[in-house]
Amino acid sequence: MKKGLWAKFVQPDGKPTALGKKLIATGNWPLIEGNKRAGKSDEFWGMEFDFTGGHNNVKLSGENKLGMLLMEIRAYLQSQS
Repeated sequence: MKKGLWAKFVQPDGKPTALGKKLIATGNWPLIEGNKRAGKSDEFWGMEFDFTGGHNNVKLSGENKLGMLLMEIRAYLQSQS
């Protein structure tokens, strides 16, 4: 997954791709991959949002590995500019 994301966001010379520039534009916001399909969520790559307590009391569950990888790549790209 990391190798695939790297190719998507970073050119071979270390500069950002067009998507890499959009990733940099997210600043320092935490990136959370939320996903839910057909009542099931992938709690390894993403996180599930539970809004049962309303928008002011959102519960998250999952490891968010995809979000963590994206933040790692973003940090690298930010350090190159």
